[in-house]
Amino acid sequence: MADARVRGEEPPPWDGPPPWEGGDDSGVSVGTVVSATATEQVDGAAVPDLNQIVERWGEVADRLRAAERAMLAALVAGTPPVVVTASGALKLEADDETAAEGLEAGREHLLEAVRASFPAIRRINIRHSGVAAAGERLTIEGIRAERMARLRARDPLLARAMDELDLELLD
Repeated sequence: MADARVRGEEPPPWDGPPPWEGGDDSGVSVGTVVSATATEQVDGAAVPDLNQIVERWGEVADRLRAAERAMLAALVAGTPPVVVTASGALKLEADDETAAEGLEAGREHLLEAVRASFPAIRRINIRHSGVAAAGERLTIEGIRAERMARLRARDPLLARAMDELDLELLD
């Protein structure tokens, strides 16, 4: 067809059905998206994509709270996952070194809580992205304050409601 245009000829007219009518026998309809991560299997369970994990990340924190690991749950709630690999490795990126150390100390409990919702996850990698805060202690109040600040920044309507109704964040 490209050769015909080079020689100045017009290509022959299309005789087949329009592509949106699904006239081909490829087995994939127009508009179908196949995700490689959704089809990967680890021990019979499909590795979820990052969006699925982020949507249900609150369940992991709830499981940790139910297991009486409130500090770890608070750290998990403030540290959403950033990468999931096809082999079942989940990467978390903590804001500071203290949070990364707290997550690292509770890695086994965290992995257990994650695997309850996502059985295909095999490993958790934790690293910190920010500069360590010198001398700053990690407290539940501090974590709540950071979380509220992030929520305020993300949603101005929620920030206004927090101010006007004097709302407080509960676990």
